[in-house]
Amino acid sequence: MLNRINAPSYSSIQFDLPEYEQKYLKNGTPAYFVKSDQNELTKLDITFPVGSIHQPIPLLSTMCCRMLEEGTEKYSSEDIADILEINGSYLSLNAGREDSSITIYLLNKHFEKMALLVKEIIESSIFPDKELKIKLNNSKNTLKVNLEKNDFEAQRVFNASVYGKNHNFGHPTELIDYENIVNSDLKKFHKNNYVWNTCKFFVTTGKDFNKTLKLLQQIFDFSDQFNNQFNKSEYNFNTQKSKIHLVEKPDSVQSSIKIGCLVPGRADRDFAALKVAVTTLGGYFGSRLMKNIREDKGYTYGIGASIGLMNKVGVLSISTDVGTNVTKSALAEIYKEIDKIQNELVSNNELNRVKNYIIGGMLSGFDGAWETSDRLKSIVNVDLPFSYYSDFVENISNVSAEMLRNTFNKHIKEDQLFEVVVGNK
Repeated sequence: MLNRINAPSYSSIQFDLPEYEQKYLKNGTPAYFVKSDQNELTKLDITFPVGSIHQPIPLLSTMCCRMLEEGTEKYSSEDIADILEINGSYLSLNAGREDSSITIYLLNKHFEKMALLVKEIIESSIFPDKELKIKLNNSKNTLKVNLEKNDFEAQRVFNASVYGKNHNFGHPTELIDYENIVNSDLKKFHKNNYVWNTCKFFVTTGKDFNKTLKLLQQIFDFSDQFNNQFNKSEYNFNTQKSKIHLVEKPDSVQSSIKIGCLVPGRADRDFAALKVAVTTLGGYFGSRLMKNIREDKGYTYGIGASIGLMNKVGVLSISTDVGTNVTKSALAEIYKEIDKIQNELVSNNELNRVKNYIIGGMLSGFDGAWETSDRLKSIVNVDLPFSYYSDFVENISNVSAEMLRNTFNKHIKEDQLFEVVVGNK
C-alpha cells in the first residue's frame, strides 16, 4: 500500500531526457526529433534567433513575427486562414525576447502541404498595409486598457529600473511606438533576420524520423539563402541608480508591488541553490510569503517570487497586489521574510519539501511528447547540454541549508533590490 503521509524521497528520483534524435539538413541546419504516440499528428516548430533584444526600434520584432500570417506573395490572410482550417491545422506565432518561433500543429497526411505553407509564410510575407493598420490599432487599444491597470504599470516601471529605459527589455511601450512601425522597416527587419541557415527545426511526430527528415530536405531546400551574421544578445543593461519607485494613484484601492533584481541564469553553478531559495521564499503555495502575507496577515489573495529567465541571465521578481491601507505593512513583511532567508537556516523538512516541489514541477513539464519538445527547445536555444535536466535534478537534490543561505546572500542584497509600488504607500 502506498504511504500517502510521507512525501517521496527526492534522492530516489532519476531522470533522463525522453527519446529524441538530433539530425541535420543538407546545409547543416539542425533538426531535433521527439517521438510521439500521436500517430496522426505532428508538431513542427521553427525558431529563429531574433527577438526584441535585436530590434532597432520598439515593437519591430514583435510586429514582424505577428504579421507573418497576414499575407504573402501567393496568399492573402484570408487564404492562409482557410487553408489552415480546411486541413485541420493550427498556426502559432511567438515573438520572444531573444528568439521567435513559428509553430504548426498538423495532420500527418497534410504534412507536405502545411510545411510548404509555413515556408511560404516565412519566406514571402509582404506585410500588407491594411492588415498592419488593423494589427497596430488593436494593439494600441489593448495598451490603452492595460495602462489603467496598476500591475501592468508596475511591470513597466520595474523593467525600466532593472534593465534601463534605453534597453529594449526596459523600454516602456508607448502609444507613439505603434505609429513608428511601417511596412518598409518590417520588410527590412524580416529580410535580415528570418534567414534559413540561422534557424532550428523541432519536430514532434509519430512518423518515421528519417522519412520526415527527407520531406524536410525536399521542402526546405535553402542552400542559396545563407547568412554569416548570427544575432547575439547584448546584455548592456543600464540599471537605474534609484532603487525605490512610487507611482501614486490617489483613487486606487489597491497597490501593485514588485521587488527584485538581476540574478544569474540557469547555466550558472549557483542557479540550483538560488532556485531552491527563491521557491522557499515565494515560489509555491506553501511558501513563506504566502503563509505570512496571505494566510496569516490577509493582506493579499496571492503573492509570488520567481526567477524570470533569459538566455544568459535571470531576474528575481516578487509580485503582489494589496490594499492601499496595508501597503507599508506588506512591504515590511516581505523584507522580513527576505531577512530570514538571509540569516536563518531552513529546516530539513522545509528544504526537502521545496526540493520535491521543484523536481516534481520539472518532471510534469515532460508530460507528453509536445511538452518534451518544448523543454528540449528551451535548452537547445541557449546552448545548454542535453544533460541539463538530469544535472538539474542532481544539483537540486544536493542543495543544503547552508548552500541555500550563502547563495541567497551572495546574489540578493537588500540594498540592491528595486522596489516599485503603483497605488498608494
